[in-house]
Amino acid sequence: MQAYKLKAFWRRKPIKITGYILIGLLLLIAILLSAASIYVYNNKQKIITLVKTEFHKRLNGDLSIGDIDLSVWKNFPNLTIDIKNVTVADSLYHKPLLKANDIYCAVSLFQLSSGKPDIARVKISGAQFHLFIDSTGFNNAYLLSSKNQPAVTDSFKTTPRPIIINHIELENFTFISEDKVKNKHFGVNVSTAVATIKRQDSLLLITLNEECLLDGLGFNLEKGVYVENSTIKAKWQMQFDKSAKTLIIQQSPAVINNNDFKISAEFHFGGDSAWFLVHAITDKILYKDAKALLTQKIRSKLTLIDVTMPIEVDAKLVGSLHGGDPHVHVVCKAKNNILITPIATFGDCNFTGIYENRVNDSLPPSDPNSIVYFPQFTGKWYSVPLIGDSTRIDNLSDPVLYFDFKTNCSFSQLDDAFNLQNISFDGGTAKLDLKYKGPLTANPSMLGNITGALHVEDGKLTYVPHNLQFINCQGDLEFLRNTINIKKITCDYLKNHFEVTGAGSSINRIAMVDSGKSSIVCNIFCPVFYAADFKKVFAKRATRQPKAETHKSIGSTIAGLDDILSKGNIALNINAKQLVLENFSAQNAKLSLLLQQDDWRVQHAALDFGGGSFTVDADIRQAEGNFLATAHCDIQNADVRNAFFAFNNFGQDGILYTNLRGTLNTSAVINMQMDNKGAIVPGTLQGNVNFSIRNGALINYTPILVIQDYAFKNRDLNNIDFAEIKNTLTVKQNQVIIPRMEIASSFMRLFVEGVYGVAKSPTDISIQVPLSNLNKKDGDNKPGNKGLDAKVGPSVYLRAKSKADGKIKVGLDLFRKFRKGGADTTGTK
Repeated sequence: MQAYKLKAFWRRKPIKITGYILIGLLLLIAILLSAASIYVYNNKQKIITLVKTEFHKRLNGDLSIGDIDLSVWKNFPNLTIDIKNVTVADSLYHKPLLKANDIYCAVSLFQLSSGKPDIARVKISGAQFHLFIDSTGFNNAYLLSSKNQPAVTDSFKTTPRPIIINHIELENFTFISEDKVKNKHFGVNVSTAVATIKRQDSLLLITLNEECLLDGLGFNLEKGVYVENSTIKAKWQMQFDKSAKTLIIQQSPAVINNNDFKISAEFHFGGDSAWFLVHAITDKILYKDAKALLTQKIRSKLTLIDVTMPIEVDAKLVGSLHGGDPHVHVVCKAKNNILITPIATFGDCNFTGIYENRVNDSLPPSDPNSIVYFPQFTGKWYSVPLIGDSTRIDNLSDPVLYFDFKTNCSFSQLDDAFNLQNISFDGGTAKLDLKYKGPLTANPSMLGNITGALHVEDGKLTYVPHNLQFINCQGDLEFLRNTINIKKITCDYLKNHFEVTGAGSSINRIAMVDSGKSSIVCNIFCPVFYAADFKKVFAKRATRQPKAETHKSIGSTIAGLDDILSKGNIALNINAKQLVLENFSAQNAKLSLLLQQDDWRVQHAALDFGGGSFTVDADIRQAEGNFLATAHCDIQNADVRNAFFAFNNFGQDGILYTNLRGTLNTSAVINMQMDNKGAIVPGTLQGNVNFSIRNGALINYTPILVIQDYAFKNRDLNNIDFAEIKNTLTVKQNQVIIPRMEIASSFMRLFVEGVYGVAKSPTDISIQVPLSNLNKKDGDNKPGNKGLDAKVGPSVYLRAKSKADGKIKVGLDLFRKFRKGGADTTGTK
């Protein structure tokens, strides 16, 4: 039993002894720490002085400390030093390099005995670190350099050992670096940052997590600031080589303004050749967000274009740490995107865009030395597929745009793109080539520098206002800056076949407010011009409802073509072997038409007509639903029968083309109104007609044949030759006023005057038949005019007058009532 108790005792004794030793050590440590705390408390001012002394040994400048708190208890087994209201300032301006509300340090107690302790942790809160170079070149960075130490003569003395910090935390920390000489400014406001530092020979391996707001990287403030007012959240993996003075940031994830990036960088601090490289990559960022990372000047230029969907960006910045603009190289890739430019909006875009601010390596980076380049581009302008080759923008200081777009599409796709109100396209195919070299501006007038070519095959073009459908459209046209060249286009309209060439000037006005000065001249050849097919132009104008979507840029700008068609000058020179209008038929027709908004001018029309010639010029303008027309017509040496047939007996039924033979010369100035079918509005015809009929004859003319009821019963009046008949007729409303006129025929001489009514207007004509006609016989000498005032002797007076039924009745005017009362224009006498 005793043996058992002895063995149990020896089993418990080592535990107790060990416990006693540990308790003793803990009490000793507590006593030592308490003594240290008491010492620190009683010698705080000496310690502050010691810290300042050590600072002055290592660094230049002035140090100010508000308070120091040392504790061995807060972060055991570390000794903590909490320094309040720290300021490090230069000795010239006394401007703080560092100003901090609180600097917290922790040093391992177990390393204190080594005399070379590392700082386990540093936390700086509410601080600003400000490096500056003033306009005189004064640089406060000297504060970061160690003071020159005297040569070491005592082997027991060494220079101060570099301070190694294993863990750094920053909170509400602002870093500013500015250079007034080189006009540089860099600023960052750190919300939180935590860095862990490990030593590996001469390398410091750093992991840094940070959240900050970057004020911007101003390499040259006159040219703007990069990454201005941008939030950054990142986890950096860095490596600093103290011997090579190189800081390398491995590719690390970073979030800039809520966009995910992968960023790597190199900083080489060695001597005059100090330089840096920053490489940023993102596979998804909006164009506006990417643009916001560039300088304001560059942004203002790039604002002229926009990309609506996210793009890929690969950006590199390379520059000197001693100043100057960095070399910037940015590659953007877009897939199935939407590109908006001042001249067009393109959908389904696939392109690679490159921004380079150092095109010429012999010149420094700058806006004039910059380029935005698209090696290849595919997209759609509405439904029109486009392929672009070598699109670029040179010199961002004064941007110049170059592009070459090509497309093969249908006419209906062009219609979708143009969305014109006056013209629609359908069927067929088109090949379009657009080239541009000129300034890049937001003003669509830049279209004045566009050149291009259009080829169409089997297309259909409709002029919407009057539903004129031209089919089988085929040919080519070119446009060069503000002119257009219609090389040759053929088309058909109803029975008409046209071949068109021409040119236009001031076409760039389609991009301006005043398109009324634009002009297009079209030379048109057709075998037969069927004028009646174009009576639709008198109909009320139709309008085409635009698509719900409002087209922008080229769409709305090319809509200026609508203005040309409605406001501009369009000259049509028509050359037709034959011109046909109902009964009218002429050969070798040459017409010059000028279309001005709703006004038309027949500047000159010349035709071979009826064995003679026919010329006309006219003005037609729209007013109150009808058209007001003024025409000046000349017919020379034409067959009178053809003339009366062609002009539907000039709107009267008194003398028909079947009653006439002879050569007609006439000059007329006529005013009229025309309805929406191209017909003369009754009662609106007014004007004067000078006419002459030579070598004429009346054939089976009823009013003459009626005379045989009273005289000349034995004469043949069915075919009467007459001398030249000429007069000036006045057309007023529905009446033709006939001044006294001599008709000298081979069988009789007549004098006629009065009013001939048209469209059921009253007719009242006096016919003087000299009795000397009784002496004539068939076969007498050819007739000759004696003159209106010639003495012809006694005469019989007849009066041809319309009755209520509209028929004309000829009777004797025994009492010469016509002479006394004048013509009856009312039909009541």
